[in-house]
Amino acid sequence: MTKENGSGIGLPISRSIMHLHDGKISLESVYGQGTRVLIEFRKPIKEVTNG
Repeated sequence: MTKENGSGIGLPISRSIMHLHDGKISLESVYGQGTRVLIEFRKPIKEVTNG
């Protein structure tokens, strides 16, 4: 379902975040069927602990 209103800034922000993590984001879309968003992190994600 497509939103009728929005700023359109979501994908550029997502792309910037992925770039900072040396990752990538890609989209695959088929009209009438939907869109698949693929994200790939190349750097290890650090575990965060409290304490």
